[in-house]
Amino acid sequence: MINGNNKISVKLTRISVGIAVLLGILISLGDLLIDVEVQKTRSRASVDLIVNAVSPLASKVAYELNAYSAEDVVSGLFAFPIILSAEILGDKDQVLARRTRSADHTALAYLLNWTFSELEPVQIVLKHKNYEKPDGQLNVKIDIEQISAQVINRFFTNLIFGIVRNVALAIVLLFFFQKFLTKPIVALSNELSNLRLRPDKVTVIKKSENH
Repeated sequence: MINGNNKISVKLTRISVGIAVLLGILISLGDLLIDVEVQKTRSRASVDLIVNAVSPLASKVAYELNAYSAEDVVSGLFAFPIILSAEILGDKDQVLARRTRSADHTALAYLLNWTFSELEPVQIVLKHKNYEKPDGQLNVKIDIEQISAQVINRFFTNLIFGIVRNVALAIVLLFFFQKFLTKPIVALSNELSNLRLRPDKVTVIKKSENH
């Protein structure tokens, strides 16, 4: 009786934990796909907002070929951590201002770079209101590694939490199944086996306390 009960318990434990881990991974992968799309939409909206706010100033300094003011505009762009590099060019592609910062991210951040590749590069043709032809260009590079790193970190956090949560739930359900279903069934099976082994005697099958 004990051996049969233990075998069923071990089998149920393996199946429950396996299903819990698999569900945790599948749910986390689904969350990752959703997070990528959400982050992509938010990043695009943020970049558009930044560029639209800076473009009028960039157009003015490009029209005036004011390198000093161009440096101020580019420095203002770097107030946003998502900006990796920026430059303002004149009408003959002369560099009025350029600034770049180094990206320091983990190797895992590069796993999702391809999903955010459409966010770069950002190239805006600058036109001053008093000048019909383009008077320059604003080039901005987005730190997509930073975006990828944030998504990857959330993925692993959700993955670990999801697996732990599902395993804990599986253990609780397994306890209730073991107590209220498995043990009574094993007890009844053993009673029936004893009855078949003693055809010449009348055996009273005891009702389980859990039923």
